[in-house]
Amino acid sequence: MTNNIYHSAGHKRFIKNYLDQGDVKNAYQEFRKAFLTYGFGYPDGYAFRTYKSRGEIRYFTSHKQAEHIYVDSQELFQILVGQIK
Repeated sequence: MTNNIYHSAGHKRFIKNYLDQGDVKNAYQEFRKAFLTYGFGYPDGYAFRTYKSRGEIRYFTSHKQAEHIYVDSQELFQILVGQIK
């Protein structure tokens, strides 16, 4: 999910430049902008949506039960920083 947001939202260049300069605060602000506008969904499938600074990942089990995982932009940003380094 983190890479999808990073690559798809049009903020990748800004995030990368800030991180290359060691400016984690502004890199996070750019990532947060991307996070807040990112979302997708498939009927009876995988979905991601945001509300304020909280994201919801929804998927269905083999028994057609909806499961939800909640994340915030800071959690996903920390994962991204670890992946980029």
